[in-house]
Amino acid sequence: MSATRLDRLVVLLDTGSTQLIRNTAAQQLADVQKNHPDELFNLLTRVVPFLRSSSWDTRTAAAKALGGIVEHAPKFDPNEEDVKNENGDVKKEENGSSIPLASEDQLQLATLDVEAILTNGKELLGSAGRQYDFKLAGMDPAQRLAHQKKTLTNRLGLGGEYMEDELVTETDIAVRPNLPPPAMPTADSSMSRANSVSESAVVSPSDQQTPSEAMSKRQLNMLKRRRKEELKRDNKKFKYDLTSMRRESTTVPTPADSDTIIKDENGETNASVPDYFSLERKGGDDDAKVVSEFKGAPVVEKSAFQTEVEETGNGWPFERLCEFLTVDLFDPAWEIRHGAAMGLREIVRVHGAGAGRLLTKTKSENDRLNQAWLDDLACRICCVFMLDRFADYVSDNAIAPIRETAGQTLGALLQYLPASSVHAVNRILYRLVMQKDLKVNKRIWHACHGGMIGMRYLVAVRNDLLLQDNLLMDGVLECVIKGLGDNDDDVRAVSAATLIPVAKEFVNMRHSALNHL
Repeated sequence: MSATRLDRLVVLLDTGSTQLIRNTAAQQLADVQKNHPDELFNLLTRVVPFLRSSSWDTRTAAAKALGGIVEHAPKFDPNEEDVKNENGDVKKEENGSSIPLASEDQLQLATLDVEAILTNGKELLGSAGRQYDFKLAGMDPAQRLAHQKKTLTNRLGLGGEYMEDELVTETDIAVRPNLPPPAMPTADSSMSRANSVSESAVVSPSDQQTPSEAMSKRQLNMLKRRRKEELKRDNKKFKYDLTSMRRESTTVPTPADSDTIIKDENGETNASVPDYFSLERKGGDDDAKVVSEFKGAPVVEKSAFQTEVEETGNGWPFERLCEFLTVDLFDPAWEIRHGAAMGLREIVRVHGAGAGRLLTKTKSENDRLNQAWLDDLACRICCVFMLDRFADYVSDNAIAPIRETAGQTLGALLQYLPASSVHAVNRILYRLVMQKDLKVNKRIWHACHGGMIGMRYLVAVRNDLLLQDNLLMDGVLECVIKGLGDNDDDVRAVSAATLIPVAKEFVNMRHSALNHL
């Protein structure tokens, strides 16, 4: 397939006139991955940025394309050979307990502080007016990801009340001094340019600046607005560049301008300047120069979604991509959060069993790493349920696209979690719905709605545990009855939908609890 055709398919995700055209382009991109398995990161680098589009149709088409691509990607199982070997030659794996369940930047279901997140966390609205994060301008994707992961704990409220910095402070405003206009040089002036520069450098900068305290509040606000406009103009290209990360070794210096050929009045070339039009050869072949001037195929750029471990095949190939998407789950813009949730849903749905695994670890160690990774993502999805406040109103109904898509991601995640983690997720969702032991000033219906959405997908995906555990069934039923009597009609609608997959079982096993309904 030519690069031109691939580019056209990718562009159709955004410019397709109908949804059918966009879906067809997404399907053909999935076929490209099926026929060319080595193009995985090339396709991901092209498709994933469309998850941040402001168009709903574009994000949906990009998620569909991403889902088709990952379906045709091979599943990562570094211990597949160990499972097949049943003759007892597999080395003992009892020492896997020495590996911690979670690293420092991973959250755990057992220790997630729901009350602190609801009280101190940064609420996720439609847009916080921060379309340009000027602190991240000039960073490459890896540095930007590290910075966002570092500040995410504070934004979740786990490090105390989150205080957001101003885009422009008074210290950022450089007040221009009121200097007299420069005097025009006279004909008898003998001062050289070097002397004038040296004398002007003697003047201290502090002597030329006017302190900002001498300005009125109105002037400071005007300078702040002007500074914001300048920063917006300078950083419009920021917009989270995910295209590629160049190798440091492939940097090519900018060629210098060639010297101009100088000829004398007789038309003869100066001996000190080479004549590039001469056919005479004064030296032998310079192999090094031939190689340096050869213009071959362009050097393949390394994707920002591929780490060194993934490049060598020692780690899960979607590790870096999921890190980007997990950070985007808490972006101030709701469109970016929506696209990130859809992207995580498609990846976890197919490749959740291989998340966090490494080639150099034993099976028991990789199982623990996989559980730690899945538990961390489950915690962050629950944080979205707690902090998301965005809802769009269509007719008489309210639509919460981020909470709904996050619930779908949680449903895709729950199929890989052990029973202990499922019960831990259920306890968090139960607290969000009931809000009995939470020391909050008033009831947060958004968190209740998000918890009920999570409960709905838990019941639909893990009804096997629901029918085996009476405590789990009683807790779900209590949440449903509480939601059906809620004052908010959106919570009542989700509560009723939660009963649909197991309505018959509830009637047969808990008919006495349904009498007062």
